[in-house]
Amino acid sequence: MPPELWLLPLVPVAIGLVFVVVGRVRYRLTRDWVRTTGVVTTRDGATSGFPSQYPTFMWQDTGGTWHRRRSGMRGGIMAPGRQVPVAYDPVSPSRGMIDTPVQNGRLFAVIGLAVALLGGGLGLGVVAMVAAAAA
Repeated sequence: MPPELWLLPLVPVAIGLVFVVVGRVRYRLTRDWVRTTGVVTTRDGATSGFPSQYPTFMWQDTGGTWHRRRSGMRGGIMAPGRQVPVAYDPVSPSRGMIDTPVQNGRLFAVIGLAVALLGGGLGLGVVAMVAAAAA
């Protein structure tokens, strides 16, 4: 078994760490945002005449002003009238997002950690096999 084989598990470790960093950065950017409840208003806006996959939602900030934004994530089951968790920037309340683990970065961090640990475990297994073969 070639000794360079232990380098192979570094690929999932590196990919996993990139996911962790992206998740943490996304989380840090939105952790101080205000959490509230909004409502999906429409799923229109597509240029083809068919309903858009990206819902439009509204929320009210702490000052009582209503804001409207088209989501950057696919709506799936988000029909108009459905209440959704919203996070918005208190400095610029018109910046908001439907607050899900994907949008706030937590899912990226969890998946990244799992991939990195899997790669690390694979690396330990390869190192053990190389050491056993050399003995």
